[in-house]
Amino acid sequence: MNKRQLLFAFFLGTALVWTSCGNKDAKKQGAAQAQAEKVVPVTFGAASHEIVTGTISYPSTVKPLNEADLFAE
Repeated sequence: MNKRQLLFAFFLGTALVWTSCGNKDAKKQGAAQAQAEKVVPVTFGAASHEIVTGTISYPSTVKPLNEADLFAE
């Protein structure tokens, strides 16, 4: 993972923890406010009920990774 991906993952994780802690505090304050601050889960990718079909073809040879390509911007 490059620095940009790590930074994005850090902020996403922080946001999820922040919202989940905020939701617990709201439930302590009262049902009406807890309902207003409900956390909605966000999913990335296909839903579990969708059927994904297709064929995956892999190259016959494996190309070695070049470190210069990994860190190039």
